Amino acid sequence: MEYKISKGLKIFVYSAAVMVIVSFIYFLILPFKDGNFSPNASWILIPISIGMIILTILGVIDAHKGRIIIKEDRIISIDVLGKKELMFDEIKGYIVKENGIIIEPINNAKKRIKISRHISGLADILDWHLCDFDNLEMDEEEEVLNNEKFGWRKEIREKKLANARKISKIINWVAWLSSAWAMFFQKPYYQLALLSIIIIPIIALFIAKKHKGMIKIDEQKTESKLPSVFYAFFIPSCVLAVRAILDYNIFNFSNLWILIVILTIVLLFLRFFNQRGFTFKKNWLIVLYSVLFFMTYSFGTIVHLNCFYDKSKPETFTVKIISKRMSASTNRYSESTWYYFKLSPWGQQTKEDEVKVNREFYNEMNENDEVKINFRKGKLGVSWFMVTNE
Repeated sequence: MEYKISKGLKIFVYSAAVMVIVSFIYFLILPFKDGNFSPNASWILIPISIGMIILTILGVIDAHKGRIIIKEDRIISIDVLGKKELMFDEIKGYIVKENGIIIEPINNAKKRIKISRHISGLADILDWHLCDFDNLEMDEEEEVLNNEKFGWRKEIREKKLANARKISKIINWVAWLSSAWAMFFQKPYYQLALLSIIIIPIIALFIAKKHKGMIKIDEQKTESKLPSVFYAFFIPSCVLAVRAILDYNIFNFSNLWILIVILTIVLLFLRFFNQRGFTFKKNWLIVLYSVLFFMTYSFGTIVHLNCFYDKSKPETFTVKIISKRMSASTNRYSESTWYYFKLSPWGQQTKEDEVKVNREFYNEMNENDEVKINFRKGKLGVSWFMVTNE
């Protein structure tokens, strides 16, 4: 028998995919429209847009191609990543999750088969085809409390889990408060707030590693009863990236990307090294999300450390403001306004180019006024500049 997602759901996926792809194509070309976008922000928006377009296309292919085939002696899964097959005598059992069914093989070398909850006839698969196999489902909290690697007595394991919950709650709250301070209050102790949101995700990573599965980091599952430090990594990473875009003008992005890739690889190694039962094929989606989060964190951290701690002597250029403009964006929750000067060529910048400035500086200066460019080499070798009137 063959099971696929319903036609109604396919139509919804196709329709939603068209809107998502069109939206991100617009975001993709936005930085290339003359005078329409911040140069710093474009280096983040372009790869994100390309990634989202690719993921959406893969989702459409999966909706069209995905199916479960059950024969007399085997079960076959076909999706965008390829074909998986398990003979009935190779099946250890199944686990029912909120997002579907996972069929576990006896041999770990074999690939598990995941049946999405969106597959039409999921209840029939469970009642008629998997009824002779063991239900391996065990609550994650129960797994921890029954695992002697967390302590030789259940009372010890319960105490450790309670302590893990306290630790995760504290670091998540500290991350939220520090991130809010760094995002919305530049004085006082702004530098302390930024340093804290650089350090907190690393602490969260090591806390999760130290607790060996008792504390989660990669996702905030609503059905999971285990504590998580997801927010202690996600929120500071986003704030670091936003503050980097708002606070600094990067000149040389090639060196920046090299450092981002290096730091991301280091963080991925720390995240997944020596993780029991981890394989890329089984956890590719978690790896993909981790790459995205780690690159966001790396971008914000490197830009801040490179610029804030740069004590190199600036090379100063006097330039003229050719024009000035504001760019406003609104949504149902907030309104943001960006301020730009178009400046005459200077130093290595051989063409007229726009730079972002703060609102006070924007209102203070007029077209044809002269401003100064303070060009610096960067603490980490990523050249950057500031626009001032002094």
